Amino acid sequence: MEDCLVDLESRREYPQDQLLVQQVKLQLAAERAIVVRWYDQSMLRNVSHTPPHLYAQALLCHLEEVRSSAPLELQQNSLLQLQCYAAQIAINEVGLSGDPSLKDQNIGFALPNLTRVKQLHASLQAIKSWLEVFFSLPLNIVRGIPTSIILQMRHCMGMLFVLSSLDDPSWNTADVRATLDILVVIDRVSERFRSIAQAGGIDANGEAQGHDVWTNSAERIQTLRSVWADKLRAQQTAIPQDSYASLTPAASVNDAIFSNWDDLDFTNFDWVNSTF
Repeated sequence: MEDCLVDLESRREYPQDQLLVQQVKLQLAAERAIVVRWYDQSMLRNVSHTPPHLYAQALLCHLEEVRSSAPLELQQNSLLQLQCYAAQIAINEVGLSGDPSLKDQNIGFALPNLTRVKQLHASLQAIKSWLEVFFSLPLNIVRGIPTSIILQMRHCMGMLFVLSSLDDPSWNTADVRATLDILVVIDRVSERFRSIAQAGGIDANGEAQGHDVWTNSAERIQTLRSVWADKLRAQQTAIPQDSYASLTPAASVNDAIFSNWDDLDFTNFDWVNSTF
């Protein structure tokens, strides 16, 4: 991808090439975050090395450079804004693999890992910004958005559910739901999809309204909402953890809350895979 980027940037043939160059740069930044997560999980576990959160910070700085270096008209492009926020989410996800607390040798009990908490909050804000841009798009634009945006939305919703249900005393899930209620988000997405179907009347395959891809997706999302609502309800009735003192910091990345990044694999969202 990097080789193609160099070639495209040096030989632009169409005005849209500049937009594509920016999209590729943002995508590369997001994919480098995956390398950081694997580095945290798999490499040099018994050797002192640079903490992954420092690499994540460097990636965020690079992401801002890419964004600010784009022409002003492209900085206002909705698709690029969505991709930029999606990259921020991917980079800040490194916080999920960090220890929930750090042992303070002076006072003898665990304190919250503030770097990790900051990254989780940054993920939440990026999700909120992504959704604000998405919900501001006119229906005729949403109807023609590329699949990559649908996949970004899937990841936003999945990550928001993780943040809304994270079992960690240093993380207040009630505040998450007050800031961005996952169930309200699902309802808004579902309503948006139904509105697209109603505005179009009939989809491109000639299917009658009510059996089109957007209406079917809205129904599948509502099924997902029921599953997540039950899980959140069960968590709210559980006994809360009130103290850091009983927490034991992870001895290695293997013991971190999300040491297995398969837990963040949202590709099993049937409503996406079976319709888009």
